[in-house]
Formats: sequence, structure tokens, C-alpha cells
Amino acid sequence: MRKLYLALIPALLLATSCTKSKSNEEAATQKRADEFAASIKGNKYKLVSFYADKPIDYITNDNEVKAETDLWIYVREYLKDDVYLFNTNGSFTVFQNAVKRPGNESASFNMPYAVSVDGKDVGFDYIDYDYVKRHYRVNQFDNDSFIIFVDGPSGSKLYSKFARVL
Repeated sequence: MRKLYLALIPALLLATSCTKSKSNEEAATQKRADEFAASIKGNKYKLVSFYADKPIDYITNDNEVKAETDLWIYVREYLKDDVYLFNTNGSFTVFQNAVKRPGNESASFNMPYAVSVDGKDVGFDYIDYDYVKRHYRVNQFDNDSFIIFVDGPSGSKLYSKFARVL
């Protein structure tokens, strides 16, 4: 019986240390999510870069095979002049400026966004190139910019960088 107790002690210590480590990790991710949410609120951003972490053929349904990382040429023109204001109420305003999305000629409109904990990552519910809700993960952020990403073709990650606009 004593051997059984002695065998359980290391198992219990291991289980509690994993829980403690996991809760510390969750707390750190939550803190990062809160910091990201606070950093974008009340600020305007513009898309400035779109790229992959490794060479990919971004357009897979044509006869031309490319291996590219700089994907800016694939960004739709109406997105290149948009400015996004992240409001404090969980919505953001899209200012379409001169080039508007076909079928949506309004000067501006609002969409919801959300920042969350996504496992070890900070999640970000935002929009895609058709202004449709999409889930991203936050790669990095600071006072001047943020970078979000999604999984892309061939095991790649597709990154979108936004710079703060004054």
C-alpha cells in the first residue's frame, strides 16, 4: 500500500505542474489578447502587405505554376485604399475611399470584430477580401502595426500586415 502512495506522489506532482503551466500559458495568452484589443481600439489602419511564409503557387486553378512569397499583386484594388477604424464597441468601420468594392458603393460601413484566446494564439475575427467574416490568428503587434495570418495552400501561412494611419 505504501508503494502505491509513493508511486502516486510523482504522478500528482506532474499533473499539478502541468495544470499550473497551462494556466500560466493561458493567462499570458489572455494578457496578450487584451493588449492587442486595447492597441487597436480607437485607431485607424490600412493594409500594407500580403505575403506567405514560404514560396507558394497562390492561384492554384490556372495553368501557370509560380513560387512566390510577396502576394501583394493578388490584393484586390478596392482593399488597397480602404482604411479601418476599430471602434470601442466591437465593431470597425470600413472607409472605402476612392476605389469601392463592386456591389458595395457606400463610402463606409460597419462590421463586427472580436479578439479571443485561440489555444496558444490570440484569435482575431475579422474580414476577408470579400468583406466576409473570417478567423485569423495574431502574429505580432505594436503601436504602429499588426500582422494577422491564416493557413494557406501547401502548408503555408498567409500574412496580412496593417499599419496605423494618423
